[in-house]
Parts: sequence; structure tokens; C-alpha cells
Amino acid sequence: MKREFLKELELSEETIEKVMAEHGKTVNALNVKLSTAEESVKTLNEQIGERDKDLKELRKSATDNEDLSQRYSDLEKKYKQEKADFDKKIADTKLDHAIDMSLVGKVHDSSIVRGLLDRTKLTLDDAGNLTGLDEQLTPLQESKGFLFIQEDTQPSNPSVYGAQPTGTKDNKAQATGEDALLFAGFDSI
Repeated sequence: MKREFLKELELSEETIEKVMAEHGKTVNALNVKLSTAEESVKTLNEQIGERDKDLKELRKSATDNEDLSQRYSDLEKKYKQEKADFDKKIADTKLDHAIDMSLVGKVHDSSIVRGLLDRTKLTLDDAGNLTGLDEQLTPLQESKGFLFIQEDTQPSNPSVYGAQPTGTKDNKAQATGEDALLFAGFDSI
């Protein structure tokens, strides 16, 4: 979705910003799923190639039954370890993306903030809900506030305070004679 399209619909800048922010969340969520799936496919293809290679070697060296049993148990251990490593890598990737999604619009650089978090206190359920992040962000925002985007606390129509020019209604002196006629002319405008 492009801003120009929304401008053609004659939406206000504030509405366009809200629509683009919501659209960005949707796009980021889809990007998370896509990158996780691509990483899974790449890792699985590498594992399949390794397994095919190992099976070919196993067939060539299957001369002795005892040797075959030993190689089989070695390969089984290797594959279990690879699966555990793969599952951990996918879980880490999902957690990183969930953290990044939660930090969108809150911090300047999510990778820096993500590096400062204690990952052991964060949990991600099957629905993709992240818990434990807010408890860590509050003290981090107090100690390293420069990492966070500050909320706009200024009013949209700021008032100007200060000295009033002389001759305004609030502070004009009592004029006499020609000056009174001059000021009377300005008050009638």
C-alpha cells in the first residue's frame, strides 16, 4: 500500500499514518513467517543432502555387521543432535522476530534492545504471543531511555507565550487626543 493512494482518497495525514502503521504490522508479521519458512526449508535441504551422503557412505562400508551397527548408532546420534540444533535455531528465530514485532514503533534499533534483554525470561507460545517483554522494557527504558522513541508530548496547536506587543487590547495605555483617535481606528478593524 502506498501513501500516494491514501492521499488520493483525501485522507488526513494523521489517518494515513495510522493506516500505514497498521499495514506495516501486517507486512512485518508476514515477513516473519516467510523468513522462518525460508530458513526452515534451507536447513532441511542441507540436512537431507547430508543424510543422503551419509547413507551412500554407509552402503559402501556395510561389509561387517558390527561396523554397520556402530556407524548406524553414530549417525543416529548425529541426526538427533542436528534436529535439536535445528529446533533451537527455529525457536530463536521466532523469538527474535516476535521481539522485533513488539518493539516496532517503540525503539530506534530493535536489534540493540533485543541484545540487552534476558532471553531466558521471555516465552513465546504457539499462537505467537510474547510474555515477559514488558517487565524487562520498563527498567531498560529508565536506564537507557535514548534507545526508545519518545512520545510527542507537545500539543498539535502550540500556544506562544511571552511579551505582548504594545498597543494591544490587553496592555495599551490610556491614549489621549490624536493617539486615542488612532487606536480607536485600529479597534474598529
